[in-house]
Amino acid sequence: MDCAATYLHEPGDARDGLTVTVPLFVLNQVNDERCEWLVPGMLKDKVQALLKTLHQRPRSRLVPLPDTATKFAEVLNAPERFGSGALIDALVKLVREATSVDVARADIKADMLTPHFFMNFRVVDEHGRQLGHGRNLGALKAELGAQARGAFQALAGLKLAQGRPTPTAWWAAEQALWHGQGAGARACAGAVPRKTLSKIGL
Repeated sequence: MDCAATYLHEPGDARDGLTVTVPLFVLNQVNDERCEWLVPGMLKDKVQALLKTLHQRPRSRLVPLPDTATKFAEVLNAPERFGSGALIDALVKLVREATSVDVARADIKADMLTPHFFMNFRVVDEHGRQLGHGRNLGALKAELGAQARGAFQALAGLKLAQGRPTPTAWWAAEQALWHGQGAGARACAGAVPRKTLSKIGL
């Protein structure tokens, strides 16, 4: 399904960056690794920020970092690559190939990045009421996971009663969008300076 997404460029604001509104019933199905990638229009800046966290030896072989980040982002933004697996693992592979240095996953320190490089989640119920929000998807799942399972099962029962496809049936068809294979996942490709509405496939 398509989830509403907003982008706000307001450093220091808790909403700075990309916020995705997630219906409660799909919360448990949101893929943590896919969320690391944000949207294609934000990937270059995130890649550059991650490269800056490398130690000197590999980093010195990647200067100028903006140019390297642009090249890496072009590779990673390919439809068959974007959103596939963990972003850090994909970046480590590119760094190794470019530098011939045996860089480890731990050498890229995502925890040094500013908050706007991480997706912000706003979980809502069927009436649009906010149930939780934050950038820690695992914490939101821990807090609201039981409610999400109940909402998913209730919707599945309703669709079965109506003779319509269950959430499980159409969920598989939607995964291509959430993993970056369709236009929905690229709808926010152009990051804008002020808050704007769009859709992101989930």
